[in-house]
Amino acid sequence: MEVQGSQLVKDMLVDFTAIKGELMGLDHTDLNKILKKPTAERLAEFVAVETVGAWLEGTGNRVTMVEVEESAGSVVRWQP
Repeated sequence: MEVQGSQLVKDMLVDFTAIKGELMGLDHTDLNKILKKPTAERLAEFVAVETVGAWLEGTGNRVTMVEVEESAGSVVRWQP
């Protein structure tokens, strides 16, 4: 994941530890219940827009890239 901006919140652009905790909530979750089409591309977009993007709302900072590794060597990169 890549975040760009100039507004520091608690001396950080984004708290990756907090985000990791939030994303761990998706572990062992039926993605069919969250995403219309549970592809790696849709998951990357969901993380960028609905999860981290929501956290960054109002800060002026933004997610510029999210990578999801589906399996070894199979990676998608979502960019707005």
